[in-house]
Amino acid sequence: MASAKAEQKILDVLADMYLNQRRGMMNVQPEDGRLLRLLAEATGAKHIVEIGTSNGYSGIWFCLALRTTGGKLTTHEIDAGRASLARENFKRAGVSHIVTLVEGDAHKTVTRLKEPIDILHLDADKAGYIDYLGKLLPLARP
Repeated sequence: MASAKAEQKILDVLADMYLNQRRGMMNVQPEDGRLLRLLAEATGAKHIVEIGTSNGYSGIWFCLALRTTGGKLTTHEIDAGRASLARENFKRAGVSHIVTLVEGDAHKTVTRLKEPIDILHLDADKAGYIDYLGKLLPLARP
């Protein structure tokens, strides 16, 4: 029952974010969020890395899965305002204990990552994808 209550709280926060925060955030659609969750659960993901936190919407979808897999999310955001909003949303959803939000230019901050990555979600500057992949694919689970 407690788990169902916690999940409902997260879903309520996601619904509120979708209704009230999506403007200018370029969030995934709820259907895509459900797919991200399913992917993370189906693969038993323990470490998800996201480039482009925005307000935390897709990260919270991942966290729904990570609660059951025992994993964590490391998410990178360059914009201080969006990072602050995401931290608030992670806290509201009750998932901040499984999220590490790294603020700054991900082209530089991702070089600090050393542990294996189960899922890499690139959702930032499209022109930078090749650079991110070059730095992170060696850490990605086959």
